[in-house]
Parts: sequence; C-alpha cells; structure tokens
Amino acid sequence: MRAESQDLEHSAFAQDVAESDSGRQDIGRIIGHYKLLERIGEGGFGVVYMAEQQTPVVRKVALKIIKRGMDSKQVVARFEAERQALALMDHPHIAKILDAGTTDDGLPFFCHGSDSRNAHHQNIATSAD
Repeated sequence: MRAESQDLEHSAFAQDVAESDSGRQDIGRIIGHYKLLERIGEGGFGVVYMAEQQTPVVRKVALKIIKRGMDSKQVVARFEAERQALALMDHPHIAKILDAGTTDDGLPFFCHGSDSRNAHHQNIATSAD
C-alpha cells in the first residue's frame, strides 16, 4: 500500500514537472495573432500567459489556454461558459474579452487586456481554472 502511494506521488510529481516544462516550451509559440511571452498563472485545467498581439494592432494581452490533456467535453464546456460569462460582463474591474479561438492543436483559448487596473487579471492569473 505504501509503495502504491509513493508511486502515485511520483507520478503526480512527474506530471507536474512535465506540465511545467511544456509551459516553458510554449514561450515564443504563436497562437493566432498572439506570441506567448511569459507564463503568468496556472490552475486546475488552464494556463495563463502574457502574450503580445501582433496583428492588426500590437499590444500586450493575457491569454488563457486549456492545458494539454485536460480538453474533455466537460472541461471545454466549463471553459466556454467562463469565456461567455466574462464576455457579457461590463465592469471596470473585470477584464474585457478581446478574442477567443482554438489553437492549431485544438485547445480552446481566450484573451483579454493585460491592463494592471483590472482586478480580474490578477484573479485569472492565480486561479487559471
């Protein structure tokens, strides 16, 4: 029983390391009009990056993507519901959704401004799920 517990802990640690490494590998990746610059947050099923929109305007944005392997129908539905709820909100302390889409490998994403006045930016960066 103890050996199984240690195996599970080792497996979870290995998965965390692999996910962390994949986040570093994503730096510089182009997703649509956005270049990933820095990983700024992570949660249960999502990763948030500081990115640079390259066209049609150049600006910094926060871009949230579902983690690889977490793209089940249920998680995608929850992600899309979050994206839609944020898109409908109109409050000075909640970031506006600027764009949304799917990466080349099929992972949904959305982005919003990286304005430091937005309280939601801090929230989404620390609880990326």
